[in-house]
Amino acid sequence: MHKIYRLFGIFIFLFLVNSCKLTTIKQKYNTSNIQTGSCSIKEQNQYVYNYMKDRYYWYKYLPNIDPSSYSSPYALLDDLRYELDKWSFIINKEVLDNYFNNGSYIGYGFKLQFFNDKLYISEVFPNSPANRANLTRGTQILQINGQDVSSMTQAQINDAFGEDKIGVTTTLYVNQNNQGRSLTLSKEEIFAPSVVKKVILHENNETIGYLLFDKFVQPSNNELDSAFAYFKEHNITKLIVDLRYNSGGLLSVAQHLSSLIIGKEYKDLPAFSLYFNDKHNNLNSTYYFLDLRNALHISEVYFLVTHQTCSASEAVINALNPYIDVRTFGSKTCGKPVGMVGATFCNKYLMPIEFKIVNSANRGDYFGGMNPTCQANDDITHDFGDKNETMLSSALYYLKHKICPSQANGKMYAPKKELKLYGAKAIIGAF
Repeated sequence: MHKIYRLFGIFIFLFLVNSCKLTTIKQKYNTSNIQTGSCSIKEQNQYVYNYMKDRYYWYKYLPNIDPSSYSSPYALLDDLRYELDKWSFIINKEVLDNYFNNGSYIGYGFKLQFFNDKLYISEVFPNSPANRANLTRGTQILQINGQDVSSMTQAQINDAFGEDKIGVTTTLYVNQNNQGRSLTLSKEEIFAPSVVKKVILHENNETIGYLLFDKFVQPSNNELDSAFAYFKEHNITKLIVDLRYNSGGLLSVAQHLSSLIIGKEYKDLPAFSLYFNDKHNNLNSTYYFLDLRNALHISEVYFLVTHQTCSASEAVINALNPYIDVRTFGSKTCGKPVGMVGATFCNKYLMPIEFKIVNSANRGDYFGGMNPTCQANDDITHDFGDKNETMLSSALYYLKHKICPSQANGKMYAPKKELKLYGAKAIIGAF
């Protein structure tokens, strides 16, 4: 039986590595796989229902239903979710394993956002079909397979890019640099980096490190170590971490990033704790700051955030808050202070919410999201790390003046339409 120990991040997975204080916990999280040869719908439904009654954080609120009356375990789970639960899910095992173990997925290699109700490419991964087609941040998508985006629903936009299989094609008509062009992309395996960009900035006699961090997956720690070694070489005095599209991932990586930021002086102090339902109090545990070679000891850190800043990203912000000066710039975060352990059945992962996460001050429960220190729009007309990009500019202004730009010049923040992602795209955050 394959067991997983992950705390997932738009959904946050528990992954028990790194801290010696956690090595004895691993045996606690054993989960039962379905014992069946047929994997009939009835058996799958019963397994999901039984697991939810035992391990679901809100198990006391489960409705009394007949699981055999549902057409699939997906339909059953939809009806079992508690009102606060936007995240419990079931997914193909191979898709999730590839993403968290390798940072890979099947797609075209870009992310999308709405801006003024128009659909734009917000990020392009290197060495991807989108990158080779010279698509860039700020490219507007006008048509998908001949259909005007303006006439499409959110679900239709998700579906228009086809199955997540190698070789599936999509034809786009785009507006790039005020010129229209048509192109066809073919899906392949994308290996997306976690550390997308690192830049040294200078402002107000400060040397500032800027880090665009995109996901919390297994290869992330090595990428973070390299980035922080680079910052250490440049003797940065302030740090800006861009988490605007980071929907989360492995909690072990959240522990690692938090430790790199806060420094060795805080080693062995609690970063965050997990609390399970009252049937499984023995699983409650704490993650501690680590003693890492490239840790910086930053006393003031700024995060760039949006509604896509979720779960493990929020856990990092929350973990640092009791210890150092933490400021956020952008819009309200997604609000996911809970996570999963999960179990396998019939080549699927069942990932229901199983615990809440709090910081050392016992603060969590931010289901409404974390409000930013200064509100600022995601500015896709400028590249990441550009001082003129609105979110980064807001952080730099605050660093210099200790007030938000809107307080100084009356500039108002205007919330924008959100692009909703479904299925595996909701986890990966990309097409």
